[in-house]
Amino acid sequence: MKVEAGGIYTGKVSSITKFGAFLDLPDGKRGLVHISELSDEYVKNVREIVAPGQEVKVQVLRIEEDGKIALSMRSLEEKVPSERQSAKKQPPAVFIRDIQQYLQESDRRLTSLKEQIEAKR
Repeated sequence: MKVEAGGIYTGKVSSITKFGAFLDLPDGKRGLVHISELSDEYVKNVREIVAPGQEVKVQVLRIEEDGKIALSMRSLEEKVPSERQSAKKQPPAVFIRDIQQYLQESDRRLTSLKEQIEAKR
Protein backbone atom coordinates (compact mmCIF):
# COMPACT_ATOMS: atom_id res chain seq x y z
CA MET A 1 0.00 0.00 0.00
CA LYS A 2 1.53 3.30 -1.11
CA VAL A 3 1.44 6.14 1.43
CA GLU A 4 -0.07 9.31 -0.07
CA ALA A 5 -0.89 12.79 1.23
CA GLY A 6 -4.44 12.93 2.59
CA GLY A 7 -4.60 9.17 3.09
CA ILE A 8 -5.66 7.57 6.36
CA TYR A 9 -3.51 4.73 7.66
CA THR A 10 -2.88 2.68 10.78
CA GLY A 11 0.65 3.10 12.07
CA LYS A 12 2.61 1.61 14.95
CA VAL A 13 4.39 3.96 17.37
CA SER A 14 8.10 3.15 17.05
CA SER A 15 9.57 5.91 19.22
CA ILE A 16 8.54 8.92 21.25
CA THR A 17 10.34 12.24 21.62
CA LYS A 18 9.41 15.39 23.53
CA PHE A 19 8.14 16.95 20.28
CA GLY A 20 6.10 14.04 18.92
CA ALA A 21 5.90 10.37 18.03
CA PHE A 22 7.44 8.48 15.12
CA LEU A 23 5.23 5.87 13.50
CA ASP A 24 5.99 2.96 11.21
CA LEU A 25 3.54 3.10 8.32
CA PRO A 26 2.56 0.60 5.65
CA ASP A 27 4.98 0.31 2.73
CA GLY A 28 7.93 0.51 5.17
CA LYS A 29 7.64 4.30 5.53
CA ARG A 30 8.13 6.23 8.74
CA GLY A 31 6.38 9.47 9.71
CA LEU A 32 6.11 11.95 12.58
CA VAL A 33 3.02 13.02 14.48
CA HIS A 34 4.05 16.37 15.95
CA ILE A 35 2.87 17.02 19.52
CA SER A 36 0.51 19.73 18.16
CA GLU A 37 -1.15 17.14 15.89
CA LEU A 38 -1.84 14.55 18.61
CA SER A 39 -5.06 16.11 19.92
CA ASP A 40 -7.23 19.23 19.86
CA GLU A 41 -6.57 19.54 23.59
CA TYR A 42 -3.28 20.83 25.01
CA VAL A 43 -0.73 18.03 25.27
CA LYS A 44 2.05 18.52 27.81
CA ASN A 45 3.64 15.09 27.40
CA VAL A 46 3.42 12.91 24.29
CA ARG A 47 3.30 9.79 26.49
CA GLU A 48 -0.10 10.96 27.83
CA ILE A 49 -1.55 10.18 24.39
CA VAL A 50 0.51 7.37 22.84
CA ALA A 51 2.88 4.61 23.95
CA PRO A 52 5.59 2.70 22.08
CA GLY A 53 4.13 -0.25 20.20
CA GLN A 54 0.61 1.21 20.15
CA GLU A 55 -1.26 1.18 16.85
CA VAL A 56 -3.02 4.42 15.98
CA LYS A 57 -4.97 5.81 13.04
CA VAL A 58 -3.36 8.81 11.37
CA GLN A 59 -3.86 11.02 8.36
CA VAL A 60 -0.94 12.04 6.15
CA LEU A 61 -0.81 15.84 6.10
CA ARG A 62 2.04 16.16 3.63
CA ILE A 63 5.09 14.40 2.25
CA GLU A 64 8.12 16.67 1.96
CA GLU A 65 10.50 16.57 -1.00
CA ASP A 66 13.15 14.97 1.21
CA GLY A 67 10.74 12.13 2.06
CA LYS A 68 9.67 13.30 5.55
CA ILE A 69 6.05 12.44 6.27
CA ALA A 70 3.92 14.72 8.48
CA LEU A 71 1.07 12.90 10.21
CA SER A 72 -1.95 13.96 12.26
CA MET A 73 -4.18 12.20 14.76
CA ARG A 74 -5.99 15.45 15.53
CA SER A 75 -7.51 15.72 12.05
CA LEU A 76 -9.35 12.43 12.62
CA GLU A 77 -10.91 13.43 15.96
CA GLU A 78 -14.63 14.14 15.92
CA LYS A 79 -15.27 17.79 16.54
CA VAL A 80 -17.57 17.90 19.58
CA PRO A 81 -18.08 21.38 20.98
CA SER A 82 -17.08 21.66 24.61
CA GLU A 83 -19.39 23.25 27.18
CA ARG A 84 -17.30 26.41 27.17
CA GLN A 85 -17.44 26.73 23.37
CA SER A 86 -21.21 26.18 23.22
CA ALA A 87 -21.73 28.70 26.03
CA LYS A 88 -19.82 31.30 24.01
CA LYS A 89 -22.04 30.76 20.99
CA GLN A 90 -25.28 31.28 22.89
CA PRO A 91 -25.53 34.66 24.61
CA PRO A 92 -27.21 34.67 28.02
CA ALA A 93 -30.89 35.63 28.16
CA VAL A 94 -30.13 38.71 30.29
CA PHE A 95 -27.83 40.06 27.59
CA ILE A 96 -30.46 39.54 24.91
CA ARG A 97 -33.09 41.29 27.03
CA ASP A 98 -30.75 44.26 27.68
CA ILE A 99 -29.97 44.60 23.97
CA GLN A 100 -33.68 44.52 23.08
CA GLN A 101 -34.42 47.23 25.68
CA TYR A 102 -31.55 49.34 24.34
CA LEU A 103 -32.82 49.03 20.77
CA GLN A 104 -36.37 49.99 21.78
CA GLU A 105 -35.11 53.02 23.72
CA SER A 106 -32.86 54.01 20.82
CA ASP A 107 -35.75 53.78 18.33
CA ARG A 108 -37.94 55.88 20.62
CA ARG A 109 -35.27 58.59 20.91
CA LEU A 110 -34.57 58.63 17.17
CA THR A 111 -38.28 58.98 16.41
CA SER A 112 -38.54 61.87 18.86
CA LEU A 113 -35.48 63.55 17.36
CA LYS A 114 -36.82 63.19 13.82
CA GLU A 115 -40.14 64.74 14.90
CA GLN A 116 -38.33 67.72 16.43
CA ILE A 117 -36.27 68.27 13.28
CA GLU A 118 -39.37 68.09 11.06
CA ALA A 119 -41.22 70.57 13.32
CA LYS A 120 -38.39 73.12 12.90
CA ARG A 121 -38.51 72.93 9.10
